[in-house]
Amino acid sequence: MQAMGRFEGVIGYFETADDLRAAAAKAREARFDLDAYLPVGDMTAVEAAAPGESPVRWLALAGGLTGLAAALWMTIWMSWDYPLVTGGKPITSLPPFLVIAFEVMLLFAGAGAFIGLLLLGGLPRLVPTTSYRNAFAVDTFALLIRSLPGARDRERAEEILREAGAYEIRPILDEKRERLEETL
Repeated sequence: MQAMGRFEGVIGYFETADDLRAAAAKAREARFDLDAYLPVGDMTAVEAAAPGESPVRWLALAGGLTGLAAALWMTIWMSWDYPLVTGGKPITSLPPFLVIAFEVMLLFAGAGAFIGLLLLGGLPRLVPTTSYRNAFAVDTFALLIRSLPGARDRERAEEILREAGAYEIRPILDEKRERLEETL
C-alpha cells in the first residue's frame, strides 16, 4: 500500500513566462511561499517569484574582509618572526604587504561568494524535488505554491493559478519526506 504523502503545495503549469509572472505577483501579494520552474533564464520571472536582493554579496564581503585581515596579520607576523633588516628600512612596511593582502582578499571573497551560493541555493541538489518534471527543462513554465496549511489556502492558491492562465493545476504530495519521517 502506497503512503498518501504529506501535502506540499499546488503547482500550476503555464505556456508563457508572462502568465507565470502574473501568477507569481498575485501569489506574492497573498504572501505564499513560491518556487518557479523555467526552461530558460528569465530574470523578471525569477524576480516576481522571489523578490529582493541576494545575501550572497554580504558573504562575499565578509570573506574579502577576512582575507584582508588575515593576509595583513600573516605578513606582519612573519616579518617580525623572521626580521630581515635591509638598507635600514622598517621591518613592517605596508606597501609590499598590501599586494599580498589584495590577492588574499580576492581569494577569500570569491570563496565566500561560492560557498554562499551553494548554501543559500540549497546546492548540490542531487535528487530533484517531488514537484520537478522533465518538461520544465524543455518548454513548460511552472509555479509551485508551497506548504499550504489548510483547504482554504489551497483553494485560494488554485484560484490564483487559474486566473493567471494555468492550463493544469495539481496538488503536490511529498512522499519522500513522509517515508523519511516514518524511518526516524
